[in-house]
Amino acid sequence: FNQIIRDLAVKHEATVVDTLSSLRDAAPAGVIGNELMLEHLHPNQAGYGVIADAFYDALHHDELDRDWPRYIDAETARLERPLTRIEILHGEYRVAHLLNDWPFVEQKREYKPPAPRDPEQQIAQAWFAGSLDWIGAMNAGLAHAQDRGDYQEAARIAMSMADAFPFEAQPQFVAGQMLIRRTPPQGKQAIPYFHRAATLEPDNLSYLATLAQAYVINGYDDAARDTARRLQQLAPAHPLLRQLRQYLDSKE
Repeated sequence: FNQIIRDLAVKHEATVVDTLSSLRDAAPAGVIGNELMLEHLHPNQAGYGVIADAFYDALHHDELDRDWPRYIDAETARLERPLTRIEILHGEYRVAHLLNDWPFVEQKREYKPPAPRDPEQQIAQAWFAGSLDWIGAMNAGLAHAQDRGDYQEAARIAMSMADAFPFEAQPQFVAGQMLIRRTPPQGKQAIPYFHRAATLEPDNLSYLATLAQAYVINGYDDAARDTARRLQQLAPAHPLLRQLRQYLDSKE
């Protein structure tokens, strides 16, 4: 199969991303094993990271590229991956369940996750057992992350939910709020979520006010003026308008 791919790539002048070599280079002694694979077929998180890096590097170094945006190193990409702790735990339980059945063992063995040691494991196990679905697990995880002040994880969960429900305003707004509360705050990253929320519900005063503030904080004065005008049309007495006008007038 790989040779057919390479031959066709030469014929059609396509780029081959040699993920096999990338996996071998990342594996101990060049032998691809459990460090990068879940079983005989599917990569684990580390394995998918190696594959993603291979494609990213191929795009970055492509001779046709003339205007590559800010380069993202592999470590930053790992930290920003859209995969929550609860999803990771749930995946581990499902894989363990899979590996206790044929063809990995001759006789099917019952699998039961270990006793949960923290709320995240409790949530993941409830999802694994079927008493929660993904939405329920993410909502529970978001509440827990906020309760303990872990806004890194809260933002990751909220962004996943916003991406899953792109036509619902509230998940977009919550994702923006969690990004603002991260350390350090991710104001510019929050703006698209606030903008999407305000676009989906254009008469929502809270969404408009928050979007205007986000524009001001991040130096997007023209966008802040447009948003402030929209806010004034809907609510001329809104308490934020005076502050917005004072700041924006000082910039003219």
